[in-house]
Amino acid sequence: MTSRLLVDKLEGKTTANSIEMPSGSVIQVVHRSSADAFTNSSTGNNIAATTNTWVSGGVQSEVTITPKFSSSFILLQCVMNIDNAATDNRALYTFFKSVNNGTYSNLAILNSEGYDALCRSHDTGERGLFNQGMQFYDAVDSTQVHKYRVYVRGQNSGNAAKIRNDIVPLKLTAMEIAG
Repeated sequence: MTSRLLVDKLEGKTTANSIEMPSGSVIQVVHRSSADAFTNSSTGNNIAATTNTWVSGGVQSEVTITPKFSSSFILLQCVMNIDNAATDNRALYTFFKSVNNGTYSNLAILNSEGYDALCRSHDTGERGLFNQGMQFYDAVDSTQVHKYRVYVRGQNSGNAAKIRNDIVPLKLTAMEIAG
């Protein structure tokens, strides 16, 4: 025999805002594709960096989520199509975050190699054109609007990096997880 639970509305026992989910439960999921921002996929939709300064992917690479609880975590997942020029080119990718429409800041911390990126691509003399995944687990401390955006830069000055939205649209997912 199979059991079923059917409900139209779930409310807290004493107040409607006090439902507690077990730690690790997914509370909400928000998904964004760069294809959502455009009516076509021309090369003008690509995100390119030709220096070692971070370049924002703009709204086409941004997902917005408003956490229900200040004790939650946000699991970010991104899939993008990377295009590196040849000649020993290196590129870095990361997420930046803005809370309550404030300044964007890099979520990656400086590693022992001196890089502040979540993922890196490196061609060895041939052009590199491939899909790349990136994820980050962010602890939130407020229920204000959180915006997460993909940034790209060359590892060294003169290195070129590109996210090719004309081939495969960038896909970005934010999941709020109960803490």
